[in-house]
Amino acid sequence: MEFGVKERLMLLSVMPGQGNLTTLRLVRRVREELGFDEEEHRALGLIIEGSSYRWDDDAEAKAGPKEIELGEVVRGMVLKAFEDLDAEERLELVHLDLYERFIESAQDDDENEPTPAGG
Repeated sequence: MEFGVKERLMLLSVMPGQGNLTTLRLVRRVREELGFDEEEHRALGLIIEGSSYRWDDDAEAKAGPKEIELGEVVRGMVLKAFEDLDAEERLELVHLDLYERFIESAQDDDENEPTPAGG
């Protein structure tokens, strides 16, 4: 999936911090991919002010979105995190587009599953 700066920051904020050994290893790998290395940090002019982030929109447009492979388990974990925020009425408007992408992705996965024999 492709993610812009804002989406990457949102995903980093909703990725679970607890789980079992195997899921935490997956989360760690994805967090590293979602994060920003020194070169990208400089190129985007990424500035952190308290709990807010700013970056150069033109630099982001030039760089384009980052392709990050999210496997089925991680996609499920992110979707569950969004669903938990929704159930707790803590889902924010800024989350909506990304949440809908994950819902659509999950629905596409369900539609592409093979039909069991005899079904």
